[in-house]
Amino acid sequence: MASIVQLELGMSLFPRPRRPRVLSLGGGLDSFAVLVRAIQLGQPPDVVVFVDVGHPEDPGEWAGTYQHLREVVAPLCARHGIEFVWIDSTRYPVRDARSLFAWLWARGQIPVAGPDLHRDRQGRAVRALDG
Repeated sequence: MASIVQLELGMSLFPRPRRPRVLSLGGGLDSFAVLVRAIQLGQPPDVVVFVDVGHPEDPGEWAGTYQHLREVVAPLCARHGIEFVWIDSTRYPVRDARSLFAWLWARGQIPVAGPDLHRDRQGRAVRALDG
């Protein structure tokens, strides 16, 4: 009788395993706030993933971002039993370039900060490419 009631309510007799919660952490304030809030609510992700688009010789993030990831995010994840995965060009090579940043740079496709300007390596303002 119980199985008939469950089926009528749309419940499965064979519950599916819970899908893992994965947080893609960009290294900035917003994704870090999501991580902290999820922990506060008792619903932490199972895995936090950061994708480093740079290379040690050509970093894709500010030095402070890497420091924050090493000194704050990774230890916070460890304390709460959350797996922290740092994907970079060493663990996941980019074809035809030493990093995703270098690959995009060579093709003139660097993501833009602001409506149509970004800064090059020397700090000069450069117009974004259309298309």
